[in-house]
Amino acid sequence: MKRDNTTSKGRKLNNLFLNEVNVLKQLNHPNILKLYDYSNKSQALKPDGTKIDVNYMALEYAEGGELFDYISETGKFSQKVARFYFHQLIDALDHIHKKGYSHRDIKPENILLDKSFNVKIADFGFSTTDEISLTRKGTFGYMAPEVLASKAYKGVEADLFAAAVILFILLTQHPPFVRAEATDRYYKVIASGRWDEFWDVHADEQLPESFIDLFQRMISPDPADRISLAEVRAHEWFCGPVASKSDIQREFAKRKSMLKKSKEEAESPIKPSKASTRK
Repeated sequence: MKRDNTTSKGRKLNNLFLNEVNVLKQLNHPNILKLYDYSNKSQALKPDGTKIDVNYMALEYAEGGELFDYISETGKFSQKVARFYFHQLIDALDHIHKKGYSHRDIKPENILLDKSFNVKIADFGFSTTDEISLTRKGTFGYMAPEVLASKAYKGVEADLFAAAVILFILLTQHPPFVRAEATDRYYKVIASGRWDEFWDVHADEQLPESFIDLFQRMISPDPADRISLAEVRAHEWFCGPVASKSDIQREFAKRKSMLKKSKEEAESPIKPSKASTRK
């Protein structure tokens, strides 16, 4: 990243960089991307021979890519596979929270996979040690309602809210709502307690009652009513059957092939059909 401390944007980017470095130095977990090296005092040589100041981080290589790509391009996950990834996500969040941090930008794009298709959480630029946060940080579709409303909030509770949204996506291939605001057509029925209406919309997903209970308790509009991370771990759905590592290897080898094919098709030039070709 080019370093520029002379502008407001440059200082902001530099602060995000230094914040991420400081957080990653404190974390050590198999499901969190490792920081190997960094510098905020380096220079890069441009082709014309001039030098520019740069910041860099040397991070663990997440060969498997983004979890988001697998969901969007290869389909929703089974209950067992979803549990495998949700367990790893919760394990990583537990470590982050016990170290005194909250992530504040949990989303599928920040959940990477290693070569064995294990979770590697990335992007800690918005992380904080503040128990109570006042700044609206994160990505709209995963922000808890209190964050979107610019109220004081607990980062650990906001992280679990985002984790619940991700779990819903793992099992359905689509988010439960666009934003957790009363103006959102899907979230407004949640905010008003009309859960039957919400689940009627998703009836074709055939989601089990244990999942429905877990999701509702994790995503309650009132953060005081949401269950804790420890209660998530003890929940019936969480404790159900989990895909084995060999199951994951086999399934994601197929999904990786599907993903590669999908990307190749997207990048190939569009050829006109015979019907649209002029005679």
